[in-house]
Amino acid sequence: MNGVKFSVKKPVKNISKKIITEKKIKKSETAQKIPPAKIKMPKKTNNRVISIVVSIAVTALIAGGGVYMWQKKASLNIIEQKEKEAQNLKYDLEEILNKTKSKLTGAESDNDNLKKINEELKAKAEILNIAKREFYSEEYGFSFFYPAAFGEAVLEIEEGVLGKKIIGKFSNNEKLTFGAITEDYKAATSSKLTFLDTQGFRKRWNSYYFKALGSDTYEINPVKVIEIGGQEAVLVDKNSFTIEGEEIIPVDMGGDVGFIINLENEEFTGIGFLNSDFGVLPLEDFELLIKTIKTN
Repeated sequence: MNGVKFSVKKPVKNISKKIITEKKIKKSETAQKIPPAKIKMPKKTNNRVISIVVSIAVTALIAGGGVYMWQKKASLNIIEQKEKEAQNLKYDLEEILNKTKSKLTGAESDNDNLKKINEELKAKAEILNIAKREFYSEEYGFSFFYPAAFGEAVLEIEEGVLGKKIIGKFSNNEKLTFGAITEDYKAATSSKLTFLDTQGFRKRWNSYYFKALGSDTYEINPVKVIEIGGQEAVLVDKNSFTIEGEEIIPVDMGGDVGFIINLENEEFTGIGFLNSDFGVLPLEDFELLIKTIKTN
């Protein structure tokens, strides 16, 4: 026994356990596997979700398409409305332009007519300026020529308390007047002496005297003396009544000028012509008028 070695094998108990355990594990793993039918279930869920999503998408597309079509239709309506408004505005503007053009054409026509009328009036005015009319008074013994543009010359008689006064006026020129008084003239009311309250003038040597009411006379300094038909006409203004540096102005002349002429008449021995507007009758033309005076 001493030389013989024995090998003793250990009992294999754990191997069967290991095999059993592995078998159990394999069996357990096999038991935990999901059957094919259960694996397909999630696919059905996904299909349903996709169907819902597709439905929502289709609904959205349909709704979106509807909104788009509505918006497109609304936009087209707005565009059509704006086009109509623009067209109406165009028609309105064309109508306004046509009316304006018509008015302008009418205005041009009126302007041409006015120019024509103005030219005709100027031609007539020139003729009137050249044309002369004659005033003649057989009763008081004097006559003269004046511009036809002054209209009609009218002689009025004014009765005073005593005596009388004559006043001559023109229908188209109230700034030119003429008049005289009788020696016994006395106004109904007291008033300031006017230039036309005259009986003419008196000349003594080289001095001239204004004959006023009654026998009143005032020495005057003539501005000018002109010859008319063998006698004199004396031109005076407000300064003509200033003598030797003293202010003696019995007659209110203002800015006017006048001519005094003697007449060959027992009742009215002289007459005065007063010009109050040199714009209508310049001084040179006034003098020409006086030179046409004739006395009997």
